[in-house]
Amino acid sequence: MPAIIVPVDVSMDSTTIVGGGQVNCTITLNQAAGASCSVVVSSNNQGVITSPSGSWPYQQSITSGATQVTFAINTKTVTQQTVIQIYAVEYGANITQCVNWRVLATLIITP
Repeated sequence: MPAIIVPVDVSMDSTTIVGGGQVNCTITLNQAAGASCSVVVSSNNQGVITSPSGSWPYQQSITSGATQVTFAINTKTVTQQTVIQIYAVEYGANITQCVNWRVLATLIITP
């Protein structure tokens, strides 16, 4: 049985951003991805950010052989400072159960 590919880190190129801006999110895996590999990404406040697909949870494909994947998240304008969490799980895990969250990052969106 092949080893399960799981996310081991999620990071962003900025932890604070003015609403309306874009932040790049990088997910690092525990090993090189195989063919047809993906991870699932979501947030605790989906109303103020937009995934590359426009919906949450977001399934991010990973190129075979890669150990990282980077994608952009767009933020919406906010009227007060808003703290959100971005989290990821291996494909097939129930992302609605926080016990399955493999990695977590915090983003602060300011007015």
